[in-house]
Amino acid sequence: MSKSIAFSLMLFLAINVNAFTIACAANFKPTLVALTKKFETIYGIENIKIVTGSSGMLYTQIKHGAPFDLFLSADEDRPLQLATDLGANSFIYAIGQLVFWQEDQNDVTQKSFENYKGRLAIANPKIAPYGIAALQMLDSMKAQKLNLVRGNNVNQSYQFVYSGNVNAGLLSLSQMILGKHKNYWLIPNTLYSPIRQRGIVVNQNEVQAIKFSEFLQSDIARTIIGRSGYGLPTIGQKSS
Repeated sequence: MSKSIAFSLMLFLAINVNAFTIACAANFKPTLVALTKKFETIYGIENIKIVTGSSGMLYTQIKHGAPFDLFLSADEDRPLQLATDLGANSFIYAIGQLVFWQEDQNDVTQKSFENYKGRLAIANPKIAPYGIAALQMLDSMKAQKLNLVRGNNVNQSYQFVYSGNVNAGLLSLSQMILGKHKNYWLIPNTLYSPIRQRGIVVNQNEVQAIKFSEFLQSDIARTIIGRSGYGLPTIGQKSS
């Protein structure tokens, strides 16, 4: 084997040793980008690929053989099902928080929501956990008659409001923090079931994915996650 071919082979192997793919719920992508940058700095890992979408869509892709190494869902049910299928443990990495965001108002409160009569953007409850939480909140507030506009995921629902196509939405606190928005009401978590966001290593042979899953539960990562607008799991919630 020539020296040039041997060098190319070594370079190829080095790149692929460090490369792994994370399937991530759409709401968590900005936080995940910050986390991967920190992880790369600490461990010298490169080429982490992030694929985003609704939790339901990503789960379906995994079930059909998509080559994802780590799955960070916005719900619990899908990772728990994969844990049963794979004989592996899952873990809670964040707890989502729901807000009512009304772009054209400066001081948004519970009363603002109670008086709201326009179209309301939510994530599709059939595939997105934030959509399920939104319906639960609407039921708790006895506000089922609002005209709902469903996005494929909470990011698309955010875009509906941000673009002005819809005047308000039930979205995630992390989106408000990322966008530096102030005109929202943080909805009491007693009005909807906890949005426990659970993850699982899909490819148990991918060492770097396992290392990243452990990193997500470290103090450094938990600080980034908390600052991004998520609640944090207690010690007893981490594993299935």
